[in-house]
Amino acid sequence: MSWFLMLWFACIFSLAIDSRAQTQHTDTVINYLTWNGTAMWAKLEGSYFRVSQDGSGTPWEQVPLSNTIRYKTWGGGNWEASLNNRVFTHAPNGDWSQAHTDTIINYIAGDGRNWTAIVLNETTFQHTPSGYAPPQSGKPDWQIHADWCTRDGGSSGSRYRQVCKDSEIEGCVILSGALSPVSSFVSAR
Repeated sequence: MSWFLMLWFACIFSLAIDSRAQTQHTDTVINYLTWNGTAMWAKLEGSYFRVSQDGSGTPWEQVPLSNTIRYKTWGGGNWEASLNNRVFTHAPNGDWSQAHTDTIINYIAGDGRNWTAIVLNETTFQHTPSGYAPPQSGKPDWQIHADWCTRDGGSSGSRYRQVCKDSEIEGCVILSGALSPVSSFVSAR
């Protein structure tokens, strides 16, 4: 009986990990394939990256800063990217004379899946898998934010306001010095 329970918990745990790996999430690192197909990790620090080989175990503070990452885009092309104020500059095959800017990076993750990332702040990426569609609740965005704020653990919305400040969530608006999830609704009336 205990063997069966351990197997059942292991299956549930692995499904939970796989589920997170296929949903939109935030992280301080990006896991991507480099030009030669090696899985790499890059930790975001302002407009710089700390790039480490996948699974190397080197503490991040010992990994040197880099201005760029070399990654494979969804079509398998080789690109190099730099970052400045949350905007990527992408250069095909590292040719900076052909570079363009964008707020997103489309990359192939270390597991071969296609992802898109944006930079939320100086230390955080938001990763979205290719083809991701957010769950539909049928409620307008302002109501989702307001509901979340009222369920904020009795903290009168302080955690909600901090999340808005930290990640600059669209729909969080500063109103009279406080962030308000419903201000866009109120101003639209």
